[in-house]
Amino acid sequence: MGTKRCAQLVRKVRERSDNKDYGSNAGLSDTQITDYIVDGLEKLQSHISEQHSEAFGTSATIPLVANQEEYDLPDDMLEGAGLLLVEHRFDGTFYRKLHKITMAERSDGSTYDPSGYIRNGRKILLRPIPGRQSVDDLRIRYVKAWDRIGMRRGKINSVTSSSGEISRIVMYPKDYDTGDDFRDVDLKQADFDAVINEDYICIVDRDGNYLAKNVPMDSDTTFSTGISALNIQIPNHTLAAGETTPNGAYIVVGKDTSTHQLLLDRTMERYLIEFAVWRVKSQDASNEAYEQQGYLKSILNDILASYAVMDETVQFIPEI
Repeated sequence: MGTKRCAQLVRKVRERSDNKDYGSNAGLSDTQITDYIVDGLEKLQSHISEQHSEAFGTSATIPLVANQEEYDLPDDMLEGAGLLLVEHRFDGTFYRKLHKITMAERSDGSTYDPSGYIRNGRKILLRPIPGRQSVDDLRIRYVKAWDRIGMRRGKINSVTSSSGEISRIVMYPKDYDTGDDFRDVDLKQADFDAVINEDYICIVDRDGNYLAKNVPMDSDTTFSTGISALNIQIPNHTLAAGETTPNGAYIVVGKDTSTHQLLLDRTMERYLIEFAVWRVKSQDASNEAYEQQGYLKSILNDILASYAVMDETVQFIPEI
């Protein structure tokens, strides 16, 4: 299971879309094609979740606060129809389902035990407003969004830390072999710019396994030494248990982002490639884009059919 590395997917898209000529002033950049692949990743999970909502379901609990109406939904919830179920645990004993209501039903600010909720973007509003906190909480059932996929932007050369807190990571550029020194400079600078323009980085090994996830950085004080090194300033971040930042590990930009998507199989990988190819061809408004869309649809149907088979298999497992 798992896709090829992001850079390998980008090369496949370039080959399939006949978009091999590119540079700092012409053609599609690796970042643009990566964005198309990520769009395909999000689109694919949305398609699957629409028909098989529990395929990526998970749960989380949220403590209630007396007289507080608004609560944040989990950060890793899929956008759109990712919220499956909201339950309220009454008096620390049992959970009961809360009914979804509309903003028009948001009456006065009376407090009592909640019986309904209003979805408001990445938040929910409880009605009535909880009148106590004690041991009450919410249990949220939701669709967990897949982690994103991104390019290797460089390697760790050194880490500055004190009392377990990281304050700086020095990143060296990854190796290029284009046969063109000027192009190498452009690509290395693009990698540095990609890091500077983000607020978080992830550290992964060669196979895309996380070594440290969602490390915050201060882009305002991060600086480069030409194209030889990038000094990434970290606002005194403490690694979670089991996390590490070894020299030689790879840096990827963005929250929940790796160089690989480890949950996908080869058919799903093919969908990502062909989705990105379709996006590239769509810029030309050619017949090829229309034909590509049909091919993309057939791959999607195969994927959805495989999930339907899995649903049927689970349905007939007897209770023990």
